[in-house]
Amino acid sequence: MSPDDQEKPCRRSETLSEIPVDRESGREAIVTLLQAAFCKGPREVSAGLHRAVSDTRGGELLQAEAGNPAEIGSLLPAFKDGLGRTALHYACLGKRPVNAEWILKACPTIVDYKDSTGETALMMACRAGDVVMVNLLLNFGADVNKRSQTGVTALHLAAESGDEACVRALVDAGAVNCFAEASGSPLQYAVMSNHYGVTEVLLQKGADPDYPFNVQGSHLSVFPPPLLFACNARQDSIAELLLNNNADPNLQDEHNWTALQCAAENGAYRAVVALLKAGADPDVVTQGLTAFDLAMQHQNWAIADILKDKTALLIGKDQIFTALHEARRKRYEMEAFATEEHREADDEIVDTEAHQQQVDDAMKAKADGDAFNESGDYALAIDKYTQALEQMPVDKTTKEARAMLYASRSMMYISLGDLESAETDAHKATELDPLWSKGYAVKARVYKAKNQTEEYTKHLYEACTRQKTRDDELISELKKAITVSRRNQTKQQQAPPTVVEING
Repeated sequence: MSPDDQEKPCRRSETLSEIPVDRESGREAIVTLLQAAFCKGPREVSAGLHRAVSDTRGGELLQAEAGNPAEIGSLLPAFKDGLGRTALHYACLGKRPVNAEWILKACPTIVDYKDSTGETALMMACRAGDVVMVNLLLNFGADVNKRSQTGVTALHLAAESGDEACVRALVDAGAVNCFAEASGSPLQYAVMSNHYGVTEVLLQKGADPDYPFNVQGSHLSVFPPPLLFACNARQDSIAELLLNNNADPNLQDEHNWTALQCAAENGAYRAVVALLKAGADPDVVTQGLTAFDLAMQHQNWAIADILKDKTALLIGKDQIFTALHEARRKRYEMEAFATEEHREADDEIVDTEAHQQQVDDAMKAKADGDAFNESGDYALAIDKYTQALEQMPVDKTTKEARAMLYASRSMMYISLGDLESAETDAHKATELDPLWSKGYAVKARVYKAKNQTEEYTKHLYEACTRQKTRDDELISELKKAITVSRRNQTKQQQAPPTVVEING
């Protein structure tokens, strides 16, 4: 869902380093004509045309077919390069409106001729952001609805170029919601190219911010809805603009992600505020993740601080909480299964009776450790937990018990100030039982003792997402931790640059 994952439309660049001409007859004359259209004047274009007609095999026949030698301009479309581009295309490439006007007057029908990719002269002028040429072509009747082979129109290219004047001219000529599955809409092009002004013009002129995603049964674009892309790319201003023009805050892409999830993941704070104000649902679950989950996982604390008071995980909407817990449980189980496949196999149980005796002995040692913990004798408690771990069989049936022992010993190490050993044991606990909420709660205690606020907050969140029943005390602790992490992040962002940063 990151911006790098969304490919922007790729357009070929135009140069005149070489003019490819397929035909052998009159090659030099055709090149001369196209070069004149590109970089010279009407007189040279006219001379080039006459030379092309006289030097090209069959030129006399072409001239005869015209019926009137005075209408030699009607032969202009016959002279193209190897890519099907006419003199008018070259006049647009060279930004020569005087040449283009001469060509159009000599042959008005050339205005909508397409090259081998289906592009017209109007499309080339729009790509270049040449509003003078665009207006000239429109005055000669250029069709704004013509499409290239990929479905692109002149408005798509104008929107991509960022030229507001070109966009206005095209929209006034009747183009606005043109769409193709392979190329999307002009509004999508404007947003993907981060052109606020063009986006605003299109919306003012009636572009639908949700089209075609709001049309039932329509074929979706290969690109995401404009609002989702803006949030994914942290284009907060464009996201606000789209929402102010009635973009649906709960619209989903083909993978069922929402704009709020995209904004939370990528740190688009203002977009999150605007989305919530517009009615975005914070409890949409996609692949087991809500917007709050994504903000937490990417350490976007300011956004998490907003969402913490709106998500079902933390505010107690029972039915939604249950559904959310079930979705997360499935995701965690899949992750744990994937990890398990790459881990070495545990010992097989050979003697069931002996196995049970070992477990009983280990649990007795654990009970002794718990008693020492209650009395505050943490060193002896560590000894007993260590004994229990040594006695406990290492197989799949004892993973939860071993996780509990490592977590218990970790807490004792915290009490004695041995934070490295505490961290090691806490990590083993969560590795053995990745679905156990308390394992992550213990890990959070380790990072709190180490003054690692962000890690403390992250692991409190992991503990809360795994709880089978609501633990209001743990949730309250998480909310406070998120607020502290947000403050710390803000202080870091406002801190003056270091000497190393100043000097690069």
